[in-house]
Amino acid sequence: MGKSGKVQKRRFELYRRMLGTETLREIAEDQAEEYDMKAKSILNDWYNREEWVDDIFLGTDTPDFEDLVAEKKMTMKEAWDVIEEVKNSDEKPDYGHLVRALKQIDKSAGEIIKLLQSHGDIEKEPEKHEVRQRIEKVNISVDTLDVDEIDEDEIELEASE
Repeated sequence: MGKSGKVQKRRFELYRRMLGTETLREIAEDQAEEYDMKAKSILNDWYNREEWVDDIFLGTDTPDFEDLVAEKKMTMKEAWDVIEEVKNSDEKPDYGHLVRALKQIDKSAGEIIKLLQSHGDIEKEPEKHEVRQRIEKVNISVDTLDVDEIDEDEIELEASE
């Protein structure tokens, strides 16, 4: 496998693992050791993924996009099978097993959505930005004001606070 094939394979693996539960730092450290690179290079690669993410699905050495989605769907089916098995069992239900299966279904559904969004098949939810303004309360000493400058509304407002 040539250099570009290795890079494509590493990027695909990075992308696939980022859909899981590992942190970027963990993945970068693992890949840095495996590919004899600096972790910082892998971090930068992830931050610049818009330049290469489409290319990883076009290579012949990596599974295609549909394979990734199919893998996630299979994981969900297996989790649903566990739920059905527990549901149909005559024994006391193992609720921990049910909860783990439901969490896996939820995780896999989220990963499928991420895949479809990154591939452009569904729109990403617009980012929500919250704007907050810091308001500082200014206290003015009565000694510095002329009595004529004080408004009665201000005095009542301050007294009610």
